[in-house]
Amino acid sequence: MVGSTPQASRAGISQPRMNDLVKGRTHKFTLDALVNVAAKLGYTVKLSLKRVA
Repeated sequence: MVGSTPQASRAGISQPRMNDLVKGRTHKFTLDALVNVAAKLGYTVKLSLKRVA
């Protein structure tokens, strides 16, 4: 995938793992791994929980 290798390096993951993210295969990642990748790429993650009635 063109351009994913530099982003993978910035995110601290391999190019195949970055390709999984780009393709929407988030089920292959733990929640903390996704949060860590987002943080390394400059994003802030906000989690909101809502009680079910």
